[in-house]
Amino acid sequence: MPDTTPDAVPPVSEPQSEPSAAELPLPAELLPGVLSDAGPGLRVLLAPNPGPMSLRGTQSYVIGPDGSCVIVDPGPEDEAHLAALAALRPVLILVTHRHADHTAGIDRLRELTGAPVRAASPDFCRAAEPLLDGEVLTAGDREIRVIATPGHTSDSLCFHVRGVEASSEDGGPDGGGLLSGDTILGTGTTMLDHPDGTVADYLASLGKLAALAEDAGAPVTLFPAHGGLGGDLGVVVREYLEHRLSRLAEVRRAVAAVGDDVDAVTAAVYPDVPDGVRRAARLSIEAQLRYLRESRDG
Repeated sequence: MPDTTPDAVPPVSEPQSEPSAAELPLPAELLPGVLSDAGPGLRVLLAPNPGPMSLRGTQSYVIGPDGSCVIVDPGPEDEAHLAALAALRPVLILVTHRHADHTAGIDRLRELTGAPVRAASPDFCRAAEPLLDGEVLTAGDREIRVIATPGHTSDSLCFHVRGVEASSEDGGPDGGGLLSGDTILGTGTTMLDHPDGTVADYLASLGKLAALAEDAGAPVTLFPAHGGLGGDLGVVVREYLEHRLSRLAEVRRAVAAVGDDVDAVTAAVYPDVPDGVRRAARLSIEAQLRYLRESRDG
């Protein structure tokens, strides 16, 4: 069963010491309870769970037409939100990762629809097998490829959906859309839920997504679980990599100045962090110190 205690939903966005370049558009029409078009064959429903842990709320995605659609991330156990998703008659429910702002509603939505639930972790599967990296699913005439992207959590997944973006006017390839969960956000940069999430895994996942963007033949459109929609994966993943490497360099400098005590380094790197995201700051520093130690020892 999903853990729905407050600690199961850590702050999703890493504390920012300066404004992030990775800010995607925030559609004015995206309101809680309002099903909105996100692209051809893709709709989004914002859950009513805003806060420091979930930004403006969890964005549940609907791939394909009513009656044969796939729901990605049911979100919180909110009856009105889940009833709106159930009314679309999904045939499958997918989960990007274990955090409760994505998974707390899976059992109620399954009860309402009978749809099986699939995730990377068997703990969040219902009447179905765990998802595998590289597995291909379908929703109507749309193809959904499963991409394992550990880092935010060890079980984090993204879903590359072909057909979300229309083909180019000259008949060129369709880059599709990436439902990125919390691996890439629409606002800020992602917090790593250390020790389950690691910097080494996250850097490898960003490299994997950078390769996807390069090989797609056309821009891949981003659809994160929190924040804005519609960025170019290739552009945003480069910004994420640059940010992560820059922050590691900042942590190295802090260690040289104050030693490797977690609290001392956190204070040096995030001197003005608000109380509401202090835990996220500390987790981020713990993850980076571990990575630096392992890189040095290895």
